[in-house]
Amino acid sequence: MRLIIPVRFVVFLIVVSCSSTAIKQEVHESHIEIINGKRMLIGEFTKEELLSELSVFKTLYDQYQPSQNAIDFLKTISNDLTIELYLGTWCPDSKRDVPPFLKILSTADNSRIHCNLHGVDRSKKDKNGETVKLGINRVPTMIFYINGQEMGRIVESPYHDTLEEDIVDILSKQR
Repeated sequence: MRLIIPVRFVVFLIVVSCSSTAIKQEVHESHIEIINGKRMLIGEFTKEELLSELSVFKTLYDQYQPSQNAIDFLKTISNDLTIELYLGTWCPDSKRDVPPFLKILSTADNSRIHCNLHGVDRSKKDKNGETVKLGINRVPTMIFYINGQEMGRIVESPYHDTLEEDIVDILSKQR
């Protein structure tokens, strides 16, 4: 007696098999860690991951309206600008300043500006030891590099009244 397997059943098995692989991969690639019952992003991750994983960051990002003067200034940046942003997703200062900072960069939409996000634990350590090498002991810390040279930092909170003023102040030095 021959066993006949319907084509639909075979297709179903293939789809289920592929789907479960994709789910495992997404979970594996997530930077979410549960530490003392709290969800935290640890390590290097994207803006999209931050905004999708932690709703408070998305809400504050969506609500922020950047200064047009700062946006116009950032649009004129013609050198390669890299910003290394160290934050704690558990940290009130990071929750306050990182969403506006990301919204400022996103609104400027300058292809010469790149921002790398690094999540740290409550001891302000990362997995690669960069925070120790860079002397980071408060978050958020935003380090601005133009052509590989550090131009300045915003540490924990803006020095001036707004992030935009600090950004313009740091980057005006390169001109």
